[in-house]
Amino acid sequence: MYFRDNNYSDGIDKFMVITVATENNKELDRFRESCHHHNIPYKILGLGQEWTGGESKDGVLLKPGGSQKINLLKEELKDYPDLGNHIILFTDSYDVLFNGTSEEIVDRFRKMESPIVFSSEKTCWPDVELKEQYPKSPTDYRYLNSGGFIGYGDHISKLINKVSVNNEYDDQLYYTERFFEDLKGNKDIILDYNQFLFQTMNESLEDIIIEGGNVKNIITKETPIIIHANGGSVVKNALNGYYEKIFHKKGIDSLIPYNDKIKKVVNDDSNIIIGLFLDEKVLDINQPFDHIRFLNYPKDKTTFHIIYRDNEHTYKVNMFKEKYSNIFKDFKVTFTDDNKVVSRKKFLIDSFDKSDYVIIMESNHIFRNIKSIQLLLNECQGIITPMINKEGSDWVNFESNNKKEYQTYSKRGVWDVDITYGIHIIKNEIIPFCVRSLYLDSEKYSYSDWDILLSKNLNNQGYRTQISNTNYYGGII
Repeated sequence: MYFRDNNYSDGIDKFMVITVATENNKELDRFRESCHHHNIPYKILGLGQEWTGGESKDGVLLKPGGSQKINLLKEELKDYPDLGNHIILFTDSYDVLFNGTSEEIVDRFRKMESPIVFSSEKTCWPDVELKEQYPKSPTDYRYLNSGGFIGYGDHISKLINKVSVNNEYDDQLYYTERFFEDLKGNKDIILDYNQFLFQTMNESLEDIIIEGGNVKNIITKETPIIIHANGGSVVKNALNGYYEKIFHKKGIDSLIPYNDKIKKVVNDDSNIIIGLFLDEKVLDINQPFDHIRFLNYPKDKTTFHIIYRDNEHTYKVNMFKEKYSNIFKDFKVTFTDDNKVVSRKKFLIDSFDKSDYVIIMESNHIFRNIKSIQLLLNECQGIITPMINKEGSDWVNFESNNKKEYQTYSKRGVWDVDITYGIHIIKNEIIPFCVRSLYLDSEKYSYSDWDILLSKNLNNQGYRTQISNTNYYGGII
């Protein structure tokens, strides 16, 4: 797997957050929201897997353990090429908030002038007898904390592959042992003694205030970006309080999507590929052709690809091609005998790296808002679907616990949902994960349920399928 998924790049290095979470819960939603709010790219490892890294409750280890995180990271990085120009931030998730952007994180990491930086804390865990082996520090944050570290990918790969450990071994002890080894050798690992980048909260609440929407450490005078509540219930509750103040929320049960922060700019500079699949029966096949022709997205940025399997469409497909193919940047027609899963998979593979976005459209879902593409590209963080109601019925093209609120427009925004249907707008960087999603467990789904297969596997990989009801977009014919 390569860093194609939503990475941040400043032209020098690419940057990505990687975390581990085996279950979806409100704490993980909070982590995701802080990433979305600051446009931080992240990947979640282990979703849906059994946690075998030691006794835990609500995502918090009750006893030493946690090396399942190390082993998942090993597996993730083993096939990454060219790790030397990738900056990886590995962090806990259930008790972590971000309060700064990718650019700020990368900038601070570089200023620390070390290949790997670990967060630090005031307590020596899991073995207090190791205290005396630690070097003196300028602050009380003397001891390594493994809940957050950042470094160049090649250095991190060497670090996690030095010694093999089982899932039950303590991950903080593992990294502590490697830190002590490094002190005698290259000195490639440093601790964030001043909480310049990471703030650990255990035994540190009196050091922390919220000032101007930022967390500030009044002892070190720093405004750390990654906030980690590495402690008991008092510390976890304090993180909830910070969350409320920083994000102006009423609490973790009232998550508001990050769409409030979307910049309202027009995006019509991106190259797009529209794949129209003529699988659904419609009265007039010219209608799905024409709604794409009438969109006011620049045609010189648009490749139009029609994929069909029914010979009865051949005449009208060819007529449209003869009349209008020259208005598009490129125009393709494919006749196929493949099922729905395979045909979508082939389209995505064929489209990868040939545009900024691809759009998969079913023939019975049409745009009636001619500015739909510009609006949706502006909101797309990875994969997004416009909300479309079937006129005269209660059916709408997504599944979610909050379906009624979104469907009736009583809440408008961009929302994380469980399943989306009909139209999928996908960033080029996400295509490999969509292709992978159409392979995983495909035998459990019928070919007609390709969109359910896609949505569920993307969500399990940590890529949220989203619905937009910020505007009226179209209908179902």
